[in-house]
Amino acid sequence: TSIDALAVGVGLAFVDVNIVIAALAIGLATTVMVTIGVMLCRVL
Repeated sequence: TSIDALAVGVGLAFVDVNIVIAALAIGLATTVMVTIGVMLCRVL
């Protein structure tokens, strides 16, 4: 995952993007996926 983070960091450096918005979007997506994973594991 370190290589993935490096690739994202380098990619965001070359794109004109608000880093706060990008970080919030990544955090929200991660939270949603983790929550779905936890809920599915409880069913199994």
